[in-house]
Amino acid sequence: MSTLIRNSLIVLPTLLVLTLGCAEVVAPPGGEIDKTGPYLVGSEPPSGAVNVAPGDRITLYFSESIQKPTTGEAMFISPRPAVDPRIKWGRDRVTVILPDSFAPDQTYTVSAGVAVKDLRGNQLDSTLTVAFSTGPVLAEGRTGGMVVDRAGKPVNGLMVALYQPMVFGIDRPLDSTAARYVTQTNAEGSFSIGYLPKETFHLVAFNDRVPNGRFNPGREPFALPDRYITIGGEAPLEELMLTLKEQDTVPPEILSAAYAPDRMLRLRLSKPIDPQPLFKNPRWCLLTSADSALVRAAEAVLESSDEPLAVLNFYPGELPAGDYSLLLTYDEARAPLAFETIKATALKDENPPQLARFFPDDIPRFVNEIEIELTFTEPLDTTLITAETFLFWKQPDVPVGLTPSWRDPLRLLLNPDTLEAGGRYRLDITEFELADRAGNRLGDSLGTRSFHVIDTDSLGSIAGATVVAIEGKGSDPIVLKFEGIGGKRSFDLATMPGDFRVELPAGKYLLSGFVDSNGDGKKGNGSVTPYMLAETMAVFPDTIAVRARFETAGIQVEFR
Repeated sequence: MSTLIRNSLIVLPTLLVLTLGCAEVVAPPGGEIDKTGPYLVGSEPPSGAVNVAPGDRITLYFSESIQKPTTGEAMFISPRPAVDPRIKWGRDRVTVILPDSFAPDQTYTVSAGVAVKDLRGNQLDSTLTVAFSTGPVLAEGRTGGMVVDRAGKPVNGLMVALYQPMVFGIDRPLDSTAARYVTQTNAEGSFSIGYLPKETFHLVAFNDRVPNGRFNPGREPFALPDRYITIGGEAPLEELMLTLKEQDTVPPEILSAAYAPDRMLRLRLSKPIDPQPLFKNPRWCLLTSADSALVRAAEAVLESSDEPLAVLNFYPGELPAGDYSLLLTYDEARAPLAFETIKATALKDENPPQLARFFPDDIPRFVNEIEIELTFTEPLDTTLITAETFLFWKQPDVPVGLTPSWRDPLRLLLNPDTLEAGGRYRLDITEFELADRAGNRLGDSLGTRSFHVIDTDSLGSIAGATVVAIEGKGSDPIVLKFEGIGGKRSFDLATMPGDFRVELPAGKYLLSGFVDSNGDGKKGNGSVTPYMLAETMAVFPDTIAVRARFETAGIQVEFR
């Protein structure tokens, strides 16, 4: 015991000295803050090695200490084994331990994703990959490209997976199926998968929201290519362009349905739907009385938006008081939505109508694009409308004749006797002569709406050619999109492969396009169940300048 005490007395002064020394206030160590992510310095087996001896583990060594991610997958081995490998995290290394020994004559790749970070949180610049083979050569196949969102912006951190085609034809759900090869997109939205064997794969990029490394098509946004990934085939595979989308397999529900005093039927859905099919087919909204004696189809739908909507307004006509059931077809490929009971009662309408939409808007348009259309929130009493209700002028004060016609109970079309390129026009609306069928007036004053027709003298032109070098699509139609820079409007040109010419207002434009194989005028982004390829798109690499009365020629757009 005396020895222990004596040793303690000897050590104590030393500790005091050290403590006092540490109490001195000094500046922190110099140098810049570390903003550089870790990088790979080696692996075992070495990357590029062939004839690798049997084993069950691969180790990656990094340039500095790393931290284990708290969520998601960060290490990916391909081809992925049936049983998930075990990941062992060290100070500056990661070891992937397989459930079985390496297979003979097989190329393996191990990728570290962007979730790998150093102790300061700096992540890898992009996904890195090491490859080795248990056979005499490495597989040489490769695919790659970029994933963007609907606005064309790159998407970082998506899983990019290659599946064997048979996976999409079996009953086993995708969210319980591991892909054969995987990687991730980097900050630029780019991805690359190398060392692939000569096989055909189905590619899916997806946002692994869970995250578990497996694709759930009902909950996770995804993107598909425009071609099958056939290694050793003729189709180019390294500049794929994919657009992120959602394929929601859960149908919407009608949360509420009410027949309002203004004789409009208002529906609220559990999720937004595309209103365009209903806008074109309002009769898909069907009401049936409780005794089935009356069946009434809607005559109009108010909404005409290009964006999905969760609230819809239909005009089903005058309904006798009583209870009704509703059947709504919103997509011909899906089952209709039902709502059990809607009560129609004779309530007094005290709310005035509103002008919901006027077209054309304040964006200058070509003569052939202009239809003067007014959309009202409820049907009007047309007997109150006179020849003076709508007065049309070429500004400043040149009258232009109008012929009104109703497209449906909510939409009034005004056909002008003439419209001239470069003209500025004004529509005067006598609001107190516009009233709903209960007598409520639109307003008590004179309203105005104006628009501008594009002047042909301000136009320049773009001329060039399109080439579709895709097997089976060489004669498919094409849609080109010229998007004005600086807030200017965009213009679409539907054309065929070969020469094209389009006149546009002076300015600078970005040019993109897609092969419209199904002819619907919209870029198809494919389907997972069933697996259907996206439509091919292309982006012209440079900005195109258009000068008034000049032609910009030699523009070549290639779809490959």
